[in-house]
Amino acid sequence: MKMNRFIRSERLKKAGIFFLHSTKKRYIGIFLDPVLACNLRCRMCYFSDEEKRKQFKGKLTAEELTKIADAFYHRALKLQIGCGAEPTLYPHNADIIRQAKEKNVPYISMTTNGNLLDEDTTEDFIVAGLNEITLSLHGVNKESYEYFMPGASYETFHKLMTGLTKCYKIFIIIIPKRNMLLFPQPFTNVVLFVMYMQIFCLSANNALMIISLQNYFSFFNPSSVK
Repeated sequence: MKMNRFIRSERLKKAGIFFLHSTKKRYIGIFLDPVLACNLRCRMCYFSDEEKRKQFKGKLTAEELTKIADAFYHRALKLQIGCGAEPTLYPHNADIIRQAKEKNVPYISMTTNGNLLDEDTTEDFIVAGLNEITLSLHGVNKESYEYFMPGASYETFHKLMTGLTKCYKIFIIIIPKRNMLLFPQPFTNVVLFVMYMQIFCLSANNALMIISLQNYFSFFNPSSVK
């Protein structure tokens, strides 16, 4: 997928896809929303638009997920669960993860606002084979976080981070020679997306910071938040 950024020729890209497909290699990324709904009404999101929300209905059945898995997972380099809706509203994410692992998908991630996650559910995802969690935030303190994300709880988010700390300690394996932090499944990274935004100046003042889990816990202790 990285090579796609550097190859400009459409013919060359198609030839590459044909070669990978013919040799039974993996070459696609799958972005899956198992349910078209969200528990929050973030101000910049289409789910905050009542008329738009009426267009988003339904969730995938177990039969439909099996069809998707059989049709695409053997070609997938990556499966991302959650790409526009909130995946934790779907009750069977661990089954999706396990199904992808059974099809040998090498990398499985989830993008979520985290407000419906708890420690036990997160641990279930890790054991099932989740490699990465991306937490989506819009605000760095209680006021901005809850203003931009109506329905979200700043305290719930920090409770989640405390739970992730415990999962991190339980599942971590330290390999000194490579100076890397790995999980046995492997649950390699929890990525924290923090967006600093100014009201009415979103386009001019956005800054995106990606913090790996190990760096996050090196400077911030969620239990210290009042």
